[in-house]
Amino acid sequence: MLDGISQSAQGRLRGSSYSALRNLDCIHRDGVLTLRGCLPTYYLKQMALASVSDIAGVSMVVDQIEVMTRSPRDVNL
Repeated sequence: MLDGISQSAQGRLRGSSYSALRNLDCIHRDGVLTLRGCLPTYYLKQMALASVSDIAGVSMVVDQIEVMTRSPRDVNL
């Protein structure tokens, strides 16, 4: 079960116009908010971190987001 801060963070990500952010997981414990998941670009990773950084009760955001870029070879599949 998510606490209020985790719910707030997930609400911000799910409300984003960037649909890829909606699949990230948010875990809060003792003022530390951890974001986990995969995104296709570093830009989206930065957007995710920025969108939750000012939530009341969050003293630090831990970034466990992986950027999974496609190689040119994958595009032709």
